Amino acid sequence: MGKVIGGEFDFLKPECGGKRNGLVDGCSIYASGRAALWQILNLLKQNGKANHVYLPDYLCDSIYKVCEALDMPYSFYKIDDNLRADRIDLKTRYETSGGGILVFINYFGIVNCEEEIIWAKQNLKDVVVVLDLVQAPFEINTKSDADFAFTSLRKAFPLPDGGVVRSQNYQLPIVTEPNRFSQYKIAASFLKNLREDGYYDDSLYLDLYGKGEAMMDEDYQTAASCYTTKNIAALDIEYFAQRRRENASYLIRGLSQIGIKPCVAVSPEAVPLFIPVLLDNRDKVRKALFRNQIFTPVHWPIAGHEKELKCGCFMAEHELSLIVDHRYTIEDMERMISIIEENR
Repeated sequence: MGKVIGGEFDFLKPECGGKRNGLVDGCSIYASGRAALWQILNLLKQNGKANHVYLPDYLCDSIYKVCEALDMPYSFYKIDDNLRADRIDLKTRYETSGGGILVFINYFGIVNCEEEIIWAKQNLKDVVVVLDLVQAPFEINTKSDADFAFTSLRKAFPLPDGGVVRSQNYQLPIVTEPNRFSQYKIAASFLKNLREDGYYDDSLYLDLYGKGEAMMDEDYQTAASCYTTKNIAALDIEYFAQRRRENASYLIRGLSQIGIKPCVAVSPEAVPLFIPVLLDNRDKVRKALFRNQIFTPVHWPIAGHEKELKCGCFMAEHELSLIVDHRYTIEDMERMISIIEENR
């Protein structure tokens, strides 16, 4: 059947390089990506800039849950087929609601938002731009005209937690209280690495992962774990990035031979978190991959606002995120392509 592809990273054995990577130097570090966003929006609220938050109509529900936790009004602007802002719709909404905070998302680590950010700064009066790099953590050090950029470390690296904020113009608070959810993820990873056939059921460590995930929304005002702060600077970031590029390049070429393309173009310089494809029979293909121990996620299941999330609803029905991270080889990419071809 082949090895398991997908699931949580093994962060008990981080692959470290020979030198400090500098990824988070000069950044503020919090418990998670959503905690990082909470700190940004809370700071802006305290500064009197909380009149409205403009969100794309394709996003993870954790983003608007942060707005709700802070009692900040929000609405959704349209995203086009290239996963970029509909500028006419956005400008109309912004001017009608009287300005505020604008969130752009770098989807899958392959949708560079800088042209949109520059346009927004030039055309939307007094706008504050927040760039969501949760799916593009390798870009947190890339120069941007956004007022804030934030990301999540655990989405791409073998770490149990960690959210990072970079800002040129604002001073964010320092948080020291440890989060509560990472201990469950660390314990789950420990059990996962010690499991033996018949020794204990996989549900034991999966339950711990689930408990940690469920607690993340309760940890908006907490810090990253000592494990993460000790290991992030030593990780071999270039190795992780290069493996993703190599796997993504091979996967894209192989998919093109069976008539499937990523839903947006992927530049050779990008470091994809996943390769997103659109399939009419997505659920059939996904089940076939599951049967072969390949656990591909969907970005994102709809958990509310169905009428407003036009792009989000379409993607929830058709999008499949193909895994290309450092744990896997070209042979693993071939295996995915073969199963997709047989079941598409």
